[in-house]
Amino acid sequence: MTLFIVVGVVGLLLLVASVVLGEIFDGLFDALPGDVLSTAAVAGFLAAFGFAGSVAVGSLGTAGATGVGVVAGALVGGVAGWLTRGLTRSRTGALTTTATATGTSTRTATATGTATSTTTRSVAASSAGTG
Repeated sequence: MTLFIVVGVVGLLLLVASVVLGEIFDGLFDALPGDVLSTAAVAGFLAAFGFAGSVAVGSLGTAGATGVGVVAGALVGGVAGWLTRGLTRSRTGALTTTATATGTSTRTATATGTATSTTTRSVAASSAGTG
């Protein structure tokens, strides 16, 4: 049971590290086709494997708990990998240029100390592109 919990904690720590530091395994799995593995997928697999295995070890024994952990880890790791791939491949909005900004209104919020001021201005052709 302790080994399963340690694996689960390692998975959670890896997930926290990937959120703080970014993709830790970037380039490590480049030999595999496509984006099969990401840090989030590996971390999700380890965390789910460890915690599901630790729950199941009391009633199923070590072999049964390992099977439960593998299934849970595959499900969670697969979903995490799918979500990561979807987020990294998502398209962002169109680039704002002078031509697309001309004639629109902008709103800028500036915080100074404890006060926040909001300024609204219209972007005209003469002021477009200036700071």
